[in-house]
Order: sequence, then structure tokens, then C-alpha cells
Amino acid sequence: MKKLFIIIILFISANFLFAQKIIKIVNDYVLIDTDKNIGELNEKIYVYRNDNVIIGKIVIVKFSQGQTAAKILGVRENYTIRIGDYVKVKKIKKEITPFSYYTLGYSVNIPSQLFGANLYQLTNKMGFYIAFRTGGFHFSRNHSDYYDNISQEQVDSWGDDLIGKDKGSITIDIGLTHYVTHLFHVYLGAGYTSIRSYKEYEDPADILGTDGEYWIEDTDALIAKIDVFGGLIFTVGNTFTVHIGYITIPSGVNIGISFILPKF
Repeated sequence: MKKLFIIIILFISANFLFAQKIIKIVNDYVLIDTDKNIGELNEKIYVYRNDNVIIGKIVIVKFSQGQTAAKILGVRENYTIRIGDYVKVKKIKKEITPFSYYTLGYSVNIPSQLFGANLYQLTNKMGFYIAFRTGGFHFSRNHSDYYDNISQEQVDSWGDDLIGKDKGSITIDIGLTHYVTHLFHVYLGAGYTSIRSYKEYEDPADILGTDGEYWIEDTDALIAKIDVFGGLIFTVGNTFTVHIGYITIPSGVNIGISFILPKF
């Protein structure tokens, strides 16, 4: 009995999901509230009452600005078509005005890459997505304490003590954006990520670094991999967009804000 009840509810919900209401009646014409074409020009369709009873028939005469105009062909005895009655969608055709614009902004990968930029294109179909992000060691340490000319073998021969570790990464991503609505797009793609590891040592003679503390790169721990990313882009007015997604390497949340560039 419970399963039957659920099936009935789903059936009723499906009927209303693909239904559009009549919002205006002028003489023998009705206006249907929808941002999707409900059929073809000159196609005849039924009009329903809230209890799912067929009360009349109309013929589509025009599509304009996200609404559908139709002429009343006939009405059942003792009924009149009124505002709130509805038609059922059989064919869905999105009326999308072509558009294309570019955005440029700030993009980060939390928690490891807090510096970055992105450029992407949003259209009524598909566009491109490009991003660059970096973070870690070179933004959090004193560069004068880092030596790229000292090898791990040299440090081991000196016997200096290891006192710290850190990492730095650079990512370049390329992908696509895809239209869902004027206010909402998805983005997806892949890229290249390089992750370098660094070690901090203490020089007892205080010759290297600040107060004897210096950094070298751990070349044996270099990681270079393909990352995959994806997420959602939200358009806010005509000024900027906000995006949020996920990146596999380094694993984190991609968040950014971009300004819509003016058309030249």
C-alpha cells in the first residue's frame, strides 16, 4: 500500500513538473507562462483543470519572450478556460538568446594554493577555462635563507640537523565551461601540477641562512602529476561571477571571484 501511494505521488508530481499555467485570457486567446516552448506552431494541445480533467483544446499561434500564445478551439460543456488552468509540456525547446563574455579574476585552492588567477569564457553553449595557481614555500619563507646550489649530499656530509619541512606547488589548468542557465554554468577540465618539497637545516657555525637556519630543495621528493577539477560558476548581475569546485592535486576546494570584462 505504501509503495502504491508513492507511485501515485510520483505520477501526480510528474504531471505538474511538465505543466505550464495559463496566466492571461483575452477573448479567444490565452497566454501561457513558460520560458520553454511547449510545442510547435499550429500544434493543438489540451487544457487541464487542477484535478487533471481535460476541459478544452487550444492551438499554438506564437512564441515570444519566453511565453506562449494560443487560440481557444473548443471548451467542454459547462466549463470555461480560466487563469490557473494548465497545459502539459510534450516538447521542450529552450529559448536561449546567444551570448558570450569573458571573465578575469582571482582563484585559489584551499588550503595549499592561495595565489592564482583565472580567465574563462561563458556562453549559451560551451566556453573555455584557464587557471594558474601557486602557493606554499616561496610565499611563506624568506628567500634569502633558501639555497638552490646546495645539494642533499653536501648537507648530509656536514651533519647539519634537520629542523623543518615545507612544500610549494604550481598548477596550470585548462578546461571547458558549459551553459545550464544564464545565471549558472559548470566547469570541468584537467591540468598539470608540480609539487616541490623543501627541508630546513641548522648550521652550527651560523654561516648559512638567518641565525644558522637555511633551506634546500628535496629533489628526490619532486611530484609532477595530472590533476582533475570541476565545479559551478554563478553569475552575479552584469558585473562579476563566483565559482566553487574541487581539485584533486593538491586536494582542495577551488574558490574564486572574477569580473566580467567589457566588450570591445
